[in-house]
Amino acid sequence: MLDPAHGRLVSGNGIFYPTIVLSGQVAGTWKRELKEESVVITLSPFAPLKKNERQAVALAAERYGKFLGKPAVLV
Repeated sequence: MLDPAHGRLVSGNGIFYPTIVLSGQVAGTWKRELKEESVVITLSPFAPLKKNERQAVALAAERYGKFLGKPAVLV
């Protein structure tokens, strides 16, 4: 699920970082920043995302934004 070369997905206090999962493999992490009018999602992929992977992540971000009631902006 996670190549050991990419480090840990758990913080020092035992909380999992939000992960990007593509085809059953952890492909990176992400974090969000709630703004007044949007949610900004910053991606930290372990390797550059392919076009179809970026599209899949963008679709997931859009659904997440709808859940929060704000448009999602990927960074």
